[in-house]
Amino acid sequence: MMMLTSRTIRNYLRDGTLKGRKIGGQWRFTEEDIKAFMDSGNVTDKLREQAGRDVLDFLDGLYTEGEGERLVCSVVDVYATQEEAKALADRACEVISRLGGGFVRFHYDYKGDRARYTVFADPKSAAEIVSAFA
Repeated sequence: MMMLTSRTIRNYLRDGTLKGRKIGGQWRFTEEDIKAFMDSGNVTDKLREQAGRDVLDFLDGLYTEGEGERLVCSVVDVYATQEEAKALADRACEVISRLGGGFVRFHYDYKGDRARYTVFADPKSAAEIVSAFA
């Protein structure tokens, strides 16, 4: 879901940026582990930079992820409180989980008084996700 390589995850585990437990050869993460990881400034900055690069690559025709013949990139800015922005992100994630499987990439960032949501998906899925912000 986060599009991180196993090497990146191992590096985050090694340097303490990400906490988790190894059980039977697999790493397990609690909701609190993931929240702390996502809230750390270093990770947030890297994800924001990657989302920006992905949008530019899409506009330049260089974005190579996704499936099928049609791919939509939507950027939605919402001026709201952090709590309102988080609620909208949660609604979008609920829509994504109901879509059931096709390629979807979603990024949410809050800075100042603005939330920015970036969506990559097929046209039908993108329309459903973006409707969560209405």
